[in-house]
Amino acid sequence: MSVYGAGDIGELGILGPLPVDFLQWDPGNIPDSTPAFRALWDRDGGVPGIVADGGSVLPWGSGCNANELGRLTLDSDPDSWPVVPWLRQISYGDTRWKLFDCGMVDFLVKMMRAEFDECPLDE
Repeated sequence: MSVYGAGDIGELGILGPLPVDFLQWDPGNIPDSTPAFRALWDRDGGVPGIVADGGSVLPWGSGCNANELGRLTLDSDPDSWPVVPWLRQISYGDTRWKLFDCGMVDFLVKMMRAEFDECPLDE
């Protein structure tokens, strides 16, 4: 974030850490996106098997078929926060929430290199 800031990678928007007034294209920011992301977690019950309320998740990106991306903040060490995507389109009987035991950068690198068994964002 300190080098490139907020923006997008294809259709995936990376949220900025704070609101800004000078961007020509504003991908959004974490403070403005947090209430809606947490409401999705609370509405859907989050990742199956994880006991946490919406206050335990923090968004960091969105896009790719209107999927939302965040981190589960249960650990006191932010470097240990796993990625939790919310999927807009799912198969019958599947859950909208997934958990990937890696950070944001590792998640993006693995996704771009197709290192997951299946695409974590439906596409």
